[in-house]
Amino acid sequence: YTRAGGFTFDDAGNLVAPGGALVQGWSADPLTGEIDTDTALGNINLPITDLVGGQATANVSLGGNLDSSAEEGTEHTTTFQVFDSLGNTHDVVVTFTKSATANTWDVGVTVGEDDASIDVGTLAFDTFGELLETGPTEIVVTGPTPPDAEQIAFTIDLADPGGLVQFAGLSSAEGVADDGKSLGSLRGYSFGEDGSLVAQFSNGQAELVAQVAIAAFQNPNGLIRQGDTFFAASLSSGDPTLGEAGTGNRGLISPGSLEMSNVDLALEFTNLIIAQRGFQANGRIISASDEMLADLVNLKR
Repeated sequence: YTRAGGFTFDDAGNLVAPGGALVQGWSADPLTGEIDTDTALGNINLPITDLVGGQATANVSLGGNLDSSAEEGTEHTTTFQVFDSLGNTHDVVVTFTKSATANTWDVGVTVGEDDASIDVGTLAFDTFGELLETGPTEIVVTGPTPPDAEQIAFTIDLADPGGLVQFAGLSSAEGVADDGKSLGSLRGYSFGEDGSLVAQFSNGQAELVAQVAIAAFQNPNGLIRQGDTFFAASLSSGDPTLGEAGTGNRGLISPGSLEMSNVDLALEFTNLIIAQRGFQANGRIISASDEMLADLVNLKR
């Protein structure tokens, strides 16, 4: 056991204490990504060489304005990218065309290199510029099947809060993919106050890796010092109870912090100056006494 939290990772990705001991905790389930603190403790390892595979885009938000004063046949296009199941990107073009009927726009979607546009239908707006449910409020897109990947399929939401509207002014409708990722490699990590270790990847994904275990004792002062900031349990300390930081009588972890001295630095510096002045005064007293004794000896002669 240790009270020192200056942990580092060795060349194998294991979390180690300053003395080189392996820090113990619980690892996340690789399938569910969850941590079960009822399982046995083990070494905490950061997957230094791990890669995170691509993730297909499933949801897209499309919002902005379509100019209500636009003439019939006026087009507005927006282009965004989606990911397939292997992490490859594909361009998606959404075209809005002002129709002859007031407050309506025809919509078409083109995915990838395919020139064939998917006819979505007609969007209808009320006299206050809000999207009506008489037309589509979301677009389910089924695109081409890239080589070696799953068929592209995603949903474009038009009615999200702050979604598509129609007011007088420049058309600004644009889409933003809400999910989907490319291939990612480990770029960093972070610890939470509860001791959770989260790996951060280059594609923006974050994965829970493990959690540091905290031991609590009935009598911490009864622990036996082992050197190198390590302690061992004793009869006086009692048996440890293991759990998460912040639960029971266990404190929270301060990530990215160093423990400060437990003394008042200003007071200690003041005491140091007082001690130094006292030493100088005592030194002068001894010198004066020596001189007086020397003069006394000279008088006898």
